[in-house]
Amino acid sequence: MPFPIEIKKKEFELVDLEKILWGISQLDVSTWQYKSRKSDDFRYIGPMAQDFHKYFSGPLRLGSSDVMLYEGDVRGVMLAGVKGLDLRTRKMAEENNRLKKRVDSLESEIEDLKKQMSFLINKIENEGDKRP
Repeated sequence: MPFPIEIKKKEFELVDLEKILWGISQLDVSTWQYKSRKSDDFRYIGPMAQDFHKYFSGPLRLGSSDVMLYEGDVRGVMLAGVKGLDLRTRKMAEENNRLKKRVDSLESEIEDLKKQMSFLINKIENEGDKRP
């Protein structure tokens, strides 16, 4: 029987997804090779531990340090970033739909105004023809 998560973990805190996205936007992502490996043909990719620590480990009190990244912390930040982008995308889609409806409404109003203006112009022209 699995144990409830509360038995092994404590002090749960939700993260601010916008702050996570801001932190991600501040990270440089580069490739590198380790000096200690003499014949590496491959490279590694990711942020530097110091930068990750500055934006995440320190402020969030994660286990990663300024010299070492823990995969769990990196994965957690990535997942939070994905969730943050999903939330932003949903909000933008809602706003986009609202704006599309507003544009449709304004276009309809413009068409109505064009018809009214055309009617008034014709009326004025017709009355001008009737004057002596």
